[in-house]
Amino acid sequence: MEAAEVCDLLGIEAERCDLGKLLKVVDYMRCIDCETCSVVCEFTHSGKSYVRLLKTKLGVEKPFSCFHCENAPCVRVCKKDAIVRKEDGGLYIIPSKCNKCLDCINACPFKAIRLGGPGGAPGKCDLCEQLRSEGLEPACIAMCPSGAIMMNR
Repeated sequence: MEAAEVCDLLGIEAERCDLGKLLKVVDYMRCIDCETCSVVCEFTHSGKSYVRLLKTKLGVEKPFSCFHCENAPCVRVCKKDAIVRKEDGGLYIIPSKCNKCLDCINACPFKAIRLGGPGGAPGKCDLCEQLRSEGLEPACIAMCPSGAIMMNR
């Protein structure tokens, strides 16, 4: 699924969706709305889930989290370079660099960045960086019973 398709599904205007390739994708035709992704995200991140349920144009709630967009608006608006892309392609917030201006929260068309991340900075999906450093998949991908969440390499 491309960024334009996700934006269309949510009814987001096209001019906000020139995001390029998405690193993490969800096949919403396979998603069974079980919310397993949200629960395992919350468990993995000490009580904070970075998965949000958003209502689609059809009135159905679907899970959304950071897609780690190639042309991420959160990166463009961050004046402190607190959102960085690492070698694995993922976007990560560096709390020590963040001035907590919240521009990144307002820039994300998917509402994937939330208040209350590490160090009081905004937080978002980190692709389960700790699990991946141990050679494991992100929890949402590993636990999705329908295989709807995947990496787009």
